[in-house]
Amino acid sequence: MKRKNIKNESYGFGEVLEQAIKKKFKNQIDFANAIGVTQATVSRYISETASPSFHVLHKMSTILDIDLPLLYRKNGSSAQPVDSNMAKIPFYYSEVSAGHGLSSLDETPDYLNFDSNWLKNEFLIENFDDMFSLKVKGDSMEPLIQEGDIVFAKKFDNASTYQGIYIVCYNSDYLIKKIQFKDKNLVKLISQNPEYDPIEIDLSNENTSFTIVAKVIGRINLKSFTHTL
Repeated sequence: MKRKNIKNESYGFGEVLEQAIKKKFKNQIDFANAIGVTQATVSRYISETASPSFHVLHKMSTILDIDLPLLYRKNGSSAQPVDSNMAKIPFYYSEVSAGHGLSSLDETPDYLNFDSNWLKNEFLIENFDDMFSLKVKGDSMEPLIQEGDIVFAKKFDNASTYQGIYIVCYNSDYLIKKIQFKDKNLVKLISQNPEYDPIEIDLSNENTSFTIVAKVIGRINLKSFTHTL
C-alpha cells in the first residue's frame, strides 16, 4: 500500500517544530538525542514525510514547552513558549477500551500541556478539576471516537440524565460507552459502531461490579488534529 502523503494534510507541524528546535537547542542532533530518535528522523518530521508517535509527540511538547494544539497550529504559525495560562492535564498510559475492556487506571499519571483557554473554548468547561486524559484502544465507538484518539474526561459526580459518553468500570475492565438505564437494576452499554452489540448489565447480581468513572467531554485525533465530539 502506498504511504499517504502527510504533507497534503499539513497543519504546519514541520515549520512549527523547526522553529521551536532552533529556539531551544543548538542543533537537530541535540534535540534528537533528547527525544530518543535519530537526527534523520527529526529531519523527516520537519519535512512532514514521517509522523511522530504519540509517545514522541508528548516528549516534544514537554521538552520544547509547547502545548499540543500550538504544536499543530495551522499555517505554520510561529511557535511560542507556553505561558502561565498552560494547563497540565493528567494523562494515563493505560488505554481505555472501545472494545472488550482493559485494566485499571491506578498508575501514576503523566501530564500533557494544553493552553487553558483552548481547553475552555473547545470543551466548554470552566475549570479542570478532576479532569484527566487517556488513549483509546479499539473501534467500538467509531466513527465518533477512533482508535488512537486521546479522550478528555471529568470524574463522575452524579447526573440527572446520562446523555453523552462515559468511561465505566465493569468487572474491573474500563470501557468507553454510551449508557442507558432501563430500570434501576438494568443498565445497557451502547457502542457507536453498529458491529458491536449492546452489553446489558444486571446490577442486582451480587457478582457484578459496575461504576461510572467519568464523563467524556472531548477528544483529540492526533492524525488530523480534529477535536470535536
